[in-house]
Amino acid sequence: MFAIFYLLFNGKMCIMKTKCIKANEGKGIKMNSKKKNIIGIVVGTVWYLTVLSCLTGVFQEYYDENTTFLLVALVNIIGIIAMIIFTGHRKALGFTFKSFRHGLIISAPLTLFVIYSLVSGLVEGFNECGSMTLNKQQFLIWILGYFVSAGICEEFLCRGLFLNSFISLWGKSKKGILLSMISSSILFGLFHLVNLLDPEVYGLAVIGQIIYSLGFGILFAAIYIRSNNIWVPVVIHFLYDAGQTIYSECFYCYEEGNSEGMSILSYFILCVTIFLACTLWGLFLVRNKKIKDVIE
Repeated sequence: MFAIFYLLFNGKMCIMKTKCIKANEGKGIKMNSKKKNIIGIVVGTVWYLTVLSCLTGVFQEYYDENTTFLLVALVNIIGIIAMIIFTGHRKALGFTFKSFRHGLIISAPLTLFVIYSLVSGLVEGFNECGSMTLNKQQFLIWILGYFVSAGICEEFLCRGLFLNSFISLWGKSKKGILLSMISSSILFGLFHLVNLLDPEVYGLAVIGQIIYSLGFGILFAAIYIRSNNIWVPVVIHFLYDAGQTIYSECFYCYEEGNSEGMSILSYFILCVTIFLACTLWGLFLVRNKKIKDVIE
């Protein structure tokens, strides 16, 4: 009788201990996941800024500007992908043609605009200058540099790592998603402060760039959330940046001093307009009706 009571008592104790251990393990997993996402955001930021500021000068001693741009971006990607894997967001790097097509459809006006911008820059350059400053190899490096840096690097960091990490921290509720979009976009906008390191860039121009980058960040985040395909904002971001700079960076007859610039007031009105348009579009894309599958 005593033996039976002893076995029953110890059995209950074992069951209770097992439940406690499992409960504690569950808490530990949540804690680790939260810490990993915070570490990912912090380390990702430090890695990106450190590589950008330190390696640029090192590579410039041995390579031209465009090759340096590409090499720095390639090094940056290594750390960013490592942080994405570390935080458990490896699926963010996935690709399917169906989701990619869906992303291009919901962002069709922007996609058509960035394609037009790139093509018109090429046409204008050839019409006015006749030929590029860059040879075929240099132009390929220039294109790859923008695709890897502006496209892959910045989107993997700000959407693949930051946005997913913030969503993991704040949850997949509508409020959590909006907070995550805003937070990742603020970081995306502030990263453009590094342009102040370039002595040829005006401070007011960078402030304007930060303003409209916040809007683009919210729109890119919304496109990514709706399509569940990081490569959609990667391609759009690359085409946009390349289209904005191809004429000034690839054609020898372009002289910045001879270009007719807009007034400071007009420039900031344009930046604010872009910010508002992109933000409203992004919020429209993540309205309740369209993100039911995302919200838990």
